[in-house]
Amino acid sequence: MERRTIRRSDLLPYVVGALLAPIFPIAMVVHTVAREQPGYGLALSLAISVGGLCIAYLAGPAATFTVLPTSIRVANPFIRFEVPRHLFEGFDLLETVSVRLLVQGSEPITVQAALPGLSAAHSRKRLLRGLYGLQGCIDDIPPRPSCGGISKRMRLGNIAAATSALAAFFGAAWYVVANAALG
Repeated sequence: MERRTIRRSDLLPYVVGALLAPIFPIAMVVHTVAREQPGYGLALSLAISVGGLCIAYLAGPAATFTVLPTSIRVANPFIRFEVPRHLFEGFDLLETVSVRLLVQGSEPITVQAALPGLSAAHSRKRLLRGLYGLQGCIDDIPPRPSCGGISKRMRLGNIAAATSALAAFFGAAWYVVANAALG
């Protein structure tokens, strides 16, 4: 099947995930071993490690842009849009903020796969590079006749991953506060 996909490949989520995911779990393991209270602390440290990796995934490679002969798929971390090729009108660049897919008869769709990291340095240049990559995908896949309208779906797996990561972080904070109050 003909397809071209761009995945957000910014280095920042990977660096943050690699640095922050192990810090809190290591601190909790040291805390539980020092207090000789294994159990919740060790379980929460594992949950936080997995949660940190989930957050790194959601901030980076979860965002994709795929071009097929009959449609364009914009998969942002929590919502996926499928736009028939006949409704595609082009791209819009909002200063150094975002790239949007222009769709006939609908609101523009932000393409998070093209967003640069949090660094403000050269962000317009990086945003333009992302825009050129998106346009290259469109140009590489010749369109076929398409019909229908835009579909919009929640990405329930990613929403569950984000929810569980937040629950792990809150659980760890509760554990630390509760143990600090006890002793």
